[in-house]
Amino acid sequence: LVSIIIYRNNKHLKQKLRLQLTITKQIRLKLNQLDNSPNYPIERQPSVSKLKRELIESFKIIISNHEEHPSIHPQISSSKITQKFQSLCNNNSENPSNQDWEKLDSLVNEFYPNFRSYLYILKHNLSTHLYYVCLLTKCGFSQNEIAILTNHSPNSIYSCKKRLSKSMFSIDATASDFDAFIHSL
Repeated sequence: LVSIIIYRNNKHLKQKLRLQLTITKQIRLKLNQLDNSPNYPIERQPSVSKLKRELIESFKIIISNHEEHPSIHPQISSSKITQKFQSLCNNNSENPSNQDWEKLDSLVNEFYPNFRSYLYILKHNLSTHLYYVCLLTKCGFSQNEIAILTNHSPNSIYSCKKRLSKSMFSIDATASDFDAFIHSL
């Protein structure tokens, strides 16, 4: 009986995960179509609104499922720039340079091409600091590590994530819910 219950729960979670992945793929496809459209500026406004609604729906599904983060792309976690950020975090001696941030941004957007675009669709006036918080979250850095690398307190980073959830999705969500969404992009 316990085996049957566990099997059904796992089957249900797998179905929810498949739905979430399908939604994410559809959103990525639509954004790619938008980017490749010859009438990009004309089509952008209505399509962006629709895409934003779809991203918000995806976020709600992630929150309701309480799923674990997908794993970080192995080439991101093993890259020299990610290791440099980890070293800077462990030594806590200096902050990353602008060039370091640019390299990390390029790396993430190489493997997740629409990552930056999705964030700016959800919050068009996203500050550099908030983008860095999202970027480091995508790379798998913990809240404490992000705090060290951005020269802020862990509580400040937690508050940033909660504020971003509220401003992007109009939902009071936890920082871990926000992390799950960032990992799904």
